[in-house]
Amino acid sequence: MYTGVVIVLVVGVALGAPPAPAPCCAPDQLECVLGLTTGYMHEGKGGSQTGIILLSYDYKGSRMQYSYHLTDTYVGAINYDVIQDYKNGSQYVIRGKTCTRTVLTGEMKQDCVPATATYVGYSTLTSATSKIGFNSYTFMAMPNQTNVVFSVTEDGCYPLSVQAQGTANNTSYFTTMGYVNVTLGIKDPSVFIPPKSCPQVKAKDPFHQFSGGVRYIMDKYRK
Repeated sequence: MYTGVVIVLVVGVALGAPPAPAPCCAPDQLECVLGLTTGYMHEGKGGSQTGIILLSYDYKGSRMQYSYHLTDTYVGAINYDVIQDYKNGSQYVIRGKTCTRTVLTGEMKQDCVPATATYVGYSTLTSATSKIGFNSYTFMAMPNQTNVVFSVTEDGCYPLSVQAQGTANNTSYFTTMGYVNVTLGIKDPSVFIPPKSCPQVKAKDPFHQFSGGVRYIMDKYRK
């Protein structure tokens, strides 16, 4: 486990750094907190979203759970949960006592360094008692033409930070995310169980509601 790491700088190649590593994948099961800051421009108006996202990632079980706690310049507080169950092809969006169930297509995408990513360099985070080496990469994410710079730890390929810049839903944005309190495994599997009140599948997928840094996160694990 590592805690309290947020990187918002451009990483250069350190002297004596090892050669470009082979692409790696994050652990199959992990939980973490993402600190998120997004600046955006929509129809000539600028705004921002800040806050945290609690993430439970279970590649073994083909399921994800996100708990969003954000503040938007215009909307104010944004709080909702998303459960994606790829085995059963269902996505649930829970806002308070309201739950929407929709069809989730395709297979869950493993959290890996893309084979097309360009290696940026190696650096370290050093404290009085420890040192963490990490590798940084850049790539263009589809379908939103999002330019992404991200870092993973040298040991274990734990996600460390992401910077993403692009356009979604006619909104241009720049997002910085830092992964903190990363732990292996799923502490409480009940986070993947939707409320019994969730209705039958709706025709319209609420995925269209997500944009900016939130959309990038959702895109990351979809085919």
